[in-house]
Amino acid sequence: MVNAFYSPSDAHIIFCYELLEFLADLFVPDGQWTEEQRANVFGAVQFIMMHEVGHALVDVLDLPITGREEDVADQLAVYVLIRGGDKGAQAAVAGVSALQPSSNSFDETQLADEHSLGPVRLYNVMCWIYGSDPVKYSELVDGGSLPQDRAVRCPGEWDRMAKAWQRLLAAYRT
Repeated sequence: MVNAFYSPSDAHIIFCYELLEFLADLFVPDGQWTEEQRANVFGAVQFIMMHEVGHALVDVLDLPITGREEDVADQLAVYVLIRGGDKGAQAAVAGVSALQPSSNSFDETQLADEHSLGPVRLYNVMCWIYGSDPVKYSELVDGGSLPQDRAVRCPGEWDRMAKAWQRLLAAYRT
């Protein structure tokens, strides 16, 4: 099935082949791979895997969270990827872009899902990227991908998120 998930019963991350095929079809619909398309597929895989690592860390390390675990997992994915620079930021955007619904009309099942709605996840990821370095990622606001009203709060969101992950993981650094 088109899925990736963390299995707490056996502490494994499962990344289904069908998801990889889905990502390839999404980013390379004509089958003609370019360097940008390769980067988008690989980036989406990185984001999704780091999201699942977030679930694994919360479970295995018994980390406290005070919000929805799906949002926390997205935060860890962006926090780790952004530390990889521009390629990490591109990976985060590719990953969250791959998770967007084909339509912006949502039914009760989607509204009640444990994941935030696709567009909300997209704005959150862009906000955290922008917040990590507003000068470097100013194009997100200048290009209209991130509304200015949200962007003004993004550096604070990034700082709180980065500080929280640093503190949560400090005891496990080697």
